Amino acid sequence: MEKRYTVKANGTTAEGKKNWEVYDKQSEQFLSQFEGGRFALQDIAKQLNEGTMSLEPVEEKNIKTLGYMRVSTKLDKQVFDRQEEQLKAYGVDHLYADRMSGAKRERPELNKLLDDLNEGDTVVIVAIDRLSRSTKDLLEIVEIIKSKGASLKSLNDSWLDTSNGNPMSEFLLTVMGALAQMERAQITQRVREGVAVAKAKGTKLGRPKKNQHKVELALELYAKGEHNVPQIVQITGVSKATLYRKIKQLEEGTL
Repeated sequence: MEKRYTVKANGTTAEGKKNWEVYDKQSEQFLSQFEGGRFALQDIAKQLNEGTMSLEPVEEKNIKTLGYMRVSTKLDKQVFDRQEEQLKAYGVDHLYADRMSGAKRERPELNKLLDDLNEGDTVVIVAIDRLSRSTKDLLEIVEIIKSKGASLKSLNDSWLDTSNGNPMSEFLLTVMGALAQMERAQITQRVREGVAVAKAKGTKLGRPKKNQHKVELALELYAKGEHNVPQIVQITGVSKATLYRKIKQLEEGTL
């Protein structure tokens, strides 16, 4: 049944603005303010006249679904076929693809995807390990996506879907964050203990001469847990490969 009452412009005001009033379609008459009830419609008319409400069309947001896929190497035999097929079947609007290890946070196409994200968009992956193999990096990427008002969905990991406020997703991501923090604390503690033991034994922690002190400083900075590896590399000049090798030796007690 068609509604009898509506809000309609009845001429213009002295200022040249539309004069909004409640309109009775049946009697084809305008109802002045508070005449004949219809208080909700009267309130709408009042707000339109005061300029606190507008009937201007709201611009629709161009919400996109962005698919991300990754393979570990640049070998031609390792292809995107399976991931691409699943993402296209889901109906993604754009595809981003990296041929790099998931242990690396800095990936050109992933960074481009994150830059292109807008509020309301959804990032779709086939599996969680395609996005990252590092819990720390995964949580960081998820936070970037959420900070942009976008969401993340994994096709194979049903629990990972932040698009509908899934409490299980939030819970498991929180648990993963706690575990990552605990793991980091344990590694830091082992490295700190390893440095102390190595110094007590008089073990040289780096190459002879000028590089020795740099490696010692790098390990001490890592043990304090106040800097990440890229920052330590930049501060000390020690290569990332050397730093990771020394950390592993300290953890294993082989240094």
